[in-house]
Amino acid sequence: MGAIAVFCGSSGDVDVEYTAAARRLGCAIAERKLTLFYGGGASGMMGAVAEGCLASGGKVVGVIPEEVKDHELPYACAEIHWVRTIDERKETLINLADALIVLPGGLGTLDELFFVIARSRMGLHSKPCGILNTREYFQHLSHFLEHVISQGFAKRKHVSNLYIEEEPKDLVDALMQKMNATTGE
Repeated sequence: MGAIAVFCGSSGDVDVEYTAAARRLGCAIAERKLTLFYGGGASGMMGAVAEGCLASGGKVVGVIPEEVKDHELPYACAEIHWVRTIDERKETLINLADALIVLPGGLGTLDELFFVIARSRMGLHSKPCGILNTREYFQHLSHFLEHVISQGFAKRKHVSNLYIEEEPKDLVDALMQKMNATTGE
């Protein structure tokens, strides 16, 4: 049984299409018998991905920084890991998972995405990372990353473990294939 860490926002003020996609992602993770590790929140995309996973019989583990415990209500997870800081949450999620997924989100989620990419570039992890491109949310970012590469600020290999899909099940399947290839299964 593998594990996928999901980075996403807690804002409930987003189009229902985003939360529906997060819920479908949670279902896809559970249906493939993977454990969901995520930020532990009960609202917005965080709550939706956990809800989808639990509704499909999956295991959900939250990682919550003490510095936000007054702002983010925890979801009723099977297990909660309390950490001190947001940066410690990012590191913990990367360390606990076999693959990583980033959903559409705000500045905190973008910070998490670039944290994951930068850590990979520095050789601190080699885990596949997926981006759920709901409503083409990350289309401009994809073009920007191509621009960064074309201008010589990054190499293509720095984003070679990055998979972008529009459908949650397709993204999970692509990451599982990469995880299985890495472990030889």
